[in-house]
Amino acid sequence: MSNEKMETEFSIIPSEHILKVWNNIAPLLEKLIERQGFSSLEEEFKKLAINKSHTLWIAWNKKDFNDVVMVLQTRIYDNILQIESCAGKDLNSWMDCYLEHCETLAQYGRDNNCKKSVIFNGRKGWSKILSKINMKVTGYSYEKEL
Repeated sequence: MSNEKMETEFSIIPSEHILKVWNNIAPLLEKLIERQGFSSLEEEFKKLAINKSHTLWIAWNKKDFNDVVMVLQTRIYDNILQIESCAGKDLNSWMDCYLEHCETLAQYGRDNNCKKSVIFNGRKGWSKILSKINMKVTGYSYEKEL
């Protein structure tokens, strides 16, 4: 097994092109639905492609566009770039990918007058990794089934 790091590309997918990548990203979004209790793939599609309330970012293997490594959903609210969901094949591959491309996200935020970026629904174990790019824990989320 090679220790060679996969080269990836990272970009926003315009809402009018989401259907073209849907089959490649749906399995990753299904993980979010299961883990975080998002409503459905249909609702995720509606949020991204129809309502356009969120922006879809994907990272893919540079050698194979169909090999999607990471999916992010972002939105800008109150001058904050909110990273509302992150998903990937496995933690190491998508977290490495996020670290590699986080400056692209930061520049997008600055270009849109954002003062900071926030990752929602992160996991405690991410704090050590994300501290490498000066992200810090600022609070906790609590939930209750209704």
